[in-house]
Amino acid sequence: MQKKQKKVIAFFISIPVIITLLTMMSQTTAPEDIKHPGQYIYLGYKDPDVNCARCHGKTGKGTWLSDGPDIRDSIKKRGREKVRKYILQGKGEGEDAMPGFADKLTDEEVEQILEYMTYWEKVDSLLQNRTNINRKDETHDAQRR
Repeated sequence: MQKKQKKVIAFFISIPVIITLLTMMSQTTAPEDIKHPGQYIYLGYKDPDVNCARCHGKTGKGTWLSDGPDIRDSIKKRGREKVRKYILQGKGEGEDAMPGFADKLTDEEVEQILEYMTYWEKVDSLLQNRTNINRKDETHDAQRR
């Protein structure tokens, strides 16, 4: 056999090995800093098919790669029961629609996701308060000068 043919054969034999290695590397375990069970589910570690972060981003802000909207204040805007319904039954139509996860999540797991989403509202509220305080301090300092 010619040298070039051997290289081609070796290349095609190595493809399944490379694919297997990449698959093994992509099967990650949850990082140790994930403490909230809702975050664990939201990020797709419980079930890769239930990976909210794929469309809504790790922090719920949405991503530029997908059409998933910012959902950080969705419970405040739409109510807990409406968001629960979206998680279970999905939302929208067409290929960009959010699928429902009623067949993949228990009621307890949906509640854990909702609790995790509520955490974002608290963090955003704290950040907003801190920003407002900083602005007041800057205004007060400018007036003193």
